[in-house]
Amino acid sequence: MLVTVTRDKNHFWRIGVITRQDLERNFSEVILLEDGSYKFKDRLSNTTYFYHARLGVGVSSQDLLTVSCDVDDDEFAADLFRSQSQVRLDLKALVSASVVRNDYGFERVLFAPPSYHKYMKGRLDNERAGLFLCMPYFVSEFTGDEDVGEFESIRLSGMDSLKWNRTVKPKISMRVDNPSTGVSTGADYILAPFEQLMQEVSRLGSGQGFVEIANYRSEVREVVVQGEASFGLIHNRDDSRVEVLTQSDLKSRLWEFVSQA
Repeated sequence: MLVTVTRDKNHFWRIGVITRQDLERNFSEVILLEDGSYKFKDRLSNTTYFYHARLGVGVSSQDLLTVSCDVDDDEFAADLFRSQSQVRLDLKALVSASVVRNDYGFERVLFAPPSYHKYMKGRLDNERAGLFLCMPYFVSEFTGDEDVGEFESIRLSGMDSLKWNRTVKPKISMRVDNPSTGVSTGADYILAPFEQLMQEVSRLGSGQGFVEIANYRSEVREVVVQGEASFGLIHNRDDSRVEVLTQSDLKSRLWEFVSQA
């Protein structure tokens, strides 16, 4: 099947879209919901993936898809689709929109173009050219300007992005230089879950090395050892702004720094 791409008088690209028949050929049960979207699922041995799709959205005829792991919620999927009316989708980059108050606590939704995700690959390779993944998230988890590689790295770093009932997994960029362990990231930041961050902090030797942390706002904190049982927390590379904290207090302060909206 060939993908038809044309340009209308308003200069929007029209892309060959997915049809209900396409879904029915690839999934055993496809249900049409009252809001006009479709629900279907993949049942595996230990989990079930629930999909909701709204087909042919807007003048550019783009398709929207939600995916959730073990949570079947038609109303929230519809809310995510409605959020698209706030923004214009981009086939080359992520687009973020606000989402209504919900039971999961999500504050935003990302619309990820087909180059950012793999859904329907191997099933509808030609037809997925306008398929946007609608992924709800907490504000501290994404900046919204990630490229394809960074977007995938965040989702694979223990975030559980398909679990709508998850706890927040903030985006943390970490730089380490620790002579006592030999661990160094050089001038580069790496993405790390909070548990890994605290592990590197606990390994700092007395008076040696540092761990530098950037949150989703690109604000920076630096941790150094300050005495036998305490740490110094430096704000935005300003050595005059140092808090001396126990490891327990430091953990709480860093969690607040990386997770708060």
